[in-house]
Amino acid sequence: MTVFDANPAAESYPDMLRAVRNELFLSQSAFAVAAGYSAVMQGRYETARNKPNSAIPSDKTAKAIKMMVEAERAKQQAASQAPSAAEVQPLKSISPHQLEQLFGKLLSQHTGAPCVVSVDNAEFSNGGLRMTVSLAVEQALPAA
Repeated sequence: MTVFDANPAAESYPDMLRAVRNELFLSQSAFAVAAGYSAVMQGRYETARNKPNSAIPSDKTAKAIKMMVEAERAKQQAASQAPSAAEVQPLKSISPHQLEQLFGKLLSQHTGAPCVVSVDNAEFSNGGLRMTVSLAVEQALPAA
């Protein structure tokens, strides 16, 4: 996954903007709203530079677009890594050791560094609707 860091003044910007919008499976309207401007402007930003209604985003808008694209990509990546329904177990059936492994794996993925988790205390309420867990987390720092 590459960073969307296109120059708004570049001739290829309209095509790059359209491509990233399609990659995120967003309509022009949804993309524009998420980035903080109107769908009309999104259409103009995606129009070829030689057409009279084309537009070039300001630096502020280009920065908002970049930030929104990265946030959407991160959200979609996190959603794709969420456990499937078949992998989810009722809370009452999870042991403290399984919690340590699960939280360790999730924190390691999130931080990009190995994490060791130990469950100090785990309590489950009747019906599995509430869970209280005390965790101790150690993160292994990369060698310098």
